[in-house]
Amino acid sequence: MRYWDFPPSRDVTQTKERLAQILAVDPKWMGSWTVVLKETAAIAGWLCYHHREPWHRRLEIGYILSPLYWRRGLMSEAVRTLVAYCFKDLDTHRVEATIQPENVASIRLAERLGFRWEGVLRDRYFVDGTYRAVAMYALFANEFHQS
Repeated sequence: MRYWDFPPSRDVTQTKERLAQILAVDPKWMGSWTVVLKETAAIAGWLCYHHREPWHRRLEIGYILSPLYWRRGLMSEAVRTLVAYCFKDLDTHRVEATIQPENVASIRLAERLGFRWEGVLRDRYFVDGTYRAVAMYALFANEFHQS
């Protein structure tokens, strides 16, 4: 979780509290899914849309994958499906991804899906006493090609 916008949970209790908060949010504003392996039903990761502004037809996405499952194409499949859902079912025009510049794997994934770099947002997050910059990537409905 070194690139996440909040620190890892301290314990199982805090994890349960965070999950309860996520599940309590109206899907109009945020939706999340667990990435599960088809073969074993093992939990591999998580992805979501958040900061949704239906009046502007924009939202942000986020995703995280356990290192055990890196380089298998799982997150490419999951994010592609999420983005398609956002454009089609949520009538979104613009999908954003804010990615820390050091997170090369996430940047590559976003770019493979057609996201374009728009610039750096300095000191966007404050995590564990440290400010973090993020690169803004965006994809528009008319640019998205689901393969």
